[in-house]
Amino acid sequence: MSIAITLPLSEGLHPDTVKSITKKLLLIFERRPMRAIMIAKSWGWKSTVQILQQRWDQR
Repeated sequence: MSIAITLPLSEGLHPDTVKSITKKLLLIFERRPMRAIMIAKSWGWKSTVQILQQRWDQR
């Protein structure tokens, strides 16, 4: 499942913004996985957090 699908489009984010945020979160995740998870948690994106944690567990 793509992280982009889980981001809150209903909150008024433009699809291009979602793609940009997703790319940045994934870049952060590659270098600092826990940081990316904490960022997603702070934004309240529960499904995104779950996906990042699943990726972390697969490592």
